[in-house]
Amino acid sequence: MIDTFALLKSSSAVFLATLLCTWLLRPVACHIGLVDSPGGRKWHANDVPLIGGIAMFLGFCFALAILPIPFYYYRGLLVGSGLLILIGAVDDLYEISSRPRLLGQLFACFFLIAWGGKVVTNLGNLFFAGDIHLNGWSAPVTIFAVMGFINAMNMVDGQDGLAGGVALTQIFPLLFLSILLGRINDTLLLITIATLLSAFLFFNMPLPWRRNATVFLGDAGSGFIAFVIAWFATNVSQSHAYFAKPITILWILALPLFDLISACTFRIKNDISPFRASRDHLHHILHARGLNQTISTLLMCLLSLAFATTGLILGLLNIPEGWSFLAFLITLTCYLIFVRVVKDN
Repeated sequence: MIDTFALLKSSSAVFLATLLCTWLLRPVACHIGLVDSPGGRKWHANDVPLIGGIAMFLGFCFALAILPIPFYYYRGLLVGSGLLILIGAVDDLYEISSRPRLLGQLFACFFLIAWGGKVVTNLGNLFFAGDIHLNGWSAPVTIFAVMGFINAMNMVDGQDGLAGGVALTQIFPLLFLSILLGRINDTLLLITIATLLSAFLFFNMPLPWRRNATVFLGDAGSGFIAFVIAWFATNVSQSHAYFAKPITILWILALPLFDLISACTFRIKNDISPFRASRDHLHHILHARGLNQTISTLLMCLLSLAFATTGLILGLLNIPEGWSFLAFLITLTCYLIFVRVVKDN
């Protein structure tokens, strides 16, 4: 049983600790140049500190220290997250090439698998021919999936409140599934992650008294939060519960993956490197069509929540995985068509 009062106290402490870390780190970031400067594809008018991820990671470390959970089972999560924070912070400060970033993600995946034991061994019955067991391909597929998701979340982080909002639409379904599975420790940590994101969004979302974000996630933050989500998503997907199959998790993580596929398809078609930044993501396209950041962010968060809810409903109704996967592919096709139509008109 979860002590609700104790959880409320610890969540409040984590929220305040993250707010304090953000407030303390902002002048430091401005002093050392850890800021996102305006220009090019960027819409903001002033330098914005890139310390959202660092502040959340410090809040996460504080949470691990005060929550009544065994640290040993989450050491891979902490070390992998710390590595991504370090690599991301260096990239935010010096804009390093993609090679060391990918290498850092690879090592983080090693900690996820070797220390965390989080590995995808079964993809489920996607083709009505029985479960797809990966056997010797389990580790490579897990690494490919996690690294793909980390980069997908990085691409979504393109305007105020978007990455954090989308992450919340993924955290809450994973939290719901963890509660159904009776995983108390995972439940406590997922509540903590939601608390960290809420504290970050306090600085990152447009508010009535503040039109623009005062803090950005940075590559450190997008990598950290994506790795945390991937950790729990991998864990839940292998639970063997009828309502938490791999295809259910795929629905929960759908929006960043759809956006990644859409952007890469466009770039490859136009002989552009998939690793090159450009304005071909859905939030860029919506902005070009006249929608302001707040409305487009809200629409994309609602779309992500709709995808996740669809997956949860299909899972809870015990719809065969093959039909759910077919619906997923149809939804992806509709998304790609929608993006192309909006972009071309």
